[in-house]
Amino acid sequence: MTESSERPLEAPTRGSFRHLNAAEAWDLVFERQRLGAEDLALFDVRNEAAFKASHLEGAVHLAESDLPGVLASLPRRTTVVVYCHHGRASQTFATTFSDFGFSDVYSVDGGFEALRAEHDERAPKGQAPSARGAVRAG
Repeated sequence: MTESSERPLEAPTRGSFRHLNAAEAWDLVFERQRLGAEDLALFDVRNEAAFKASHLEGAVHLAESDLPGVLASLPRRTTVVVYCHHGRASQTFATTFSDFGFSDVYSVDGGFEALRAEHDERAPKGQAPSARGAVRAG
């Protein structure tokens, strides 16, 4: 775990969510995926064109128009991680999930751009960042 991810996470209150920086999000999401966790939902709330161009492996595109269906069908015990382009729109979506009774909700500060930079930093030396597979094109 990186130094920045060692700070304790505070329990959210109803209608609130937790902020994660890119390193913390990386640790949470990809460790859970590595372990095969099925109680994790990773949502990309950027526009569809941006999602199709590149997104995190395992992410599902979530448009505002699809939100009511997701809120109705997703179990409340699901850990929800939301990212957008720079980290602002994801906060709105995270608040909505929290308002609807999800208690383990995170918004990624810095959004996709910060996650991509974290991905590039963590890529094995001598290997192209895209070879890691965590950031998928199209």
